[in-house]
Amino acid sequence: MLELKDRVNKVTKMRLRIAILFIFAGLLALALASAQAPSSPSSFQKEFLVSFQDAETKVMSLAKAVPADKFSWRPGAGVRSAGEVYVHIANGNRLLLTLMRGMPARDEFLKMVRDNELREKNITEKSKVISDLEASFKEVHSALDNATDEALSRPIKFFGEDTTPRAVYITINSHVSEHLGQSIAYARMNGIVPPWSRQSGSQ
Repeated sequence: MLELKDRVNKVTKMRLRIAILFIFAGLLALALASAQAPSSPSSFQKEFLVSFQDAETKVMSLAKAVPADKFSWRPGAGVRSAGEVYVHIANGNRLLLTLMRGMPARDEFLKMVRDNELREKNITEKSKVISDLEASFKEVHSALDNATDEALSRPIKFFGEDTTPRAVYITINSHVSEHLGQSIAYARMNGIVPPWSRQSGSQ
């Protein structure tokens, strides 16, 4: 009887050891899978895109609605033309994405600004302006699609302020929206109704 009891105990202990080994093996496999899996995207994307995509869609539709001969129109001397405003939006998208990687030295930054000003003067053909705009928006989406919570939360310097890439994305959205408003004013001054106003029946 005692011998049988010992055998039962040994079998029970063996089964317990095997069960524990399976548990540890499962936990190890889970840990390895988690380590190898790509970081999940941040929920910030969805929240950001609600406003950003609206501004982007309106900028693109308005740029396409403005006649080519109005791209050189400007409300006064020393003020950006309609086409220059659109290139300025594209320049801003790219410049701000670049600044997320770190603020350059002052001289390098000023050169970037001067180069962007030249682009505004040199890209004048409507089709090229629209292509430049589209490409810049794709760059923002591509960067955002690959951003994780960790990447969006890392500390960076932005014009001397301690912040995170989230703040720079919000600045991109604000910049686009600001110049969308400017573009709407330009269009209205030339008798052009924004496409979304025509669609809603509100002129």
